[in-house]
Amino acid sequence: MRTRWAGWLAAIAVTLVTIALVILDITDSGFRRWWLLHALTTSTVAGVLVLLITVQIATRSCGGGRSATGPRRLAPRRPS
Repeated sequence: MRTRWAGWLAAIAVTLVTIALVILDITDSGFRRWWLLHALTTSTVAGVLVLLITVQIATRSCGGGRSATGPRRLAPRRPS
């Protein structure tokens, strides 16, 4: 259960950071100018945000790698 909360917290944090950067880019000319002068930083931050969003989407769509019925076995167990 704790891992699920951590995943949601990470998703919310990445979303909020992305929204804040977009809003600042639209409204603040000094912020926009700084990002224009620091192309490597801009590219790195953008790449990391895209990666984090992609991981969050993949984790949510695949069920977080967990199954409600427990771990799956490749072959049935033989009775002893």
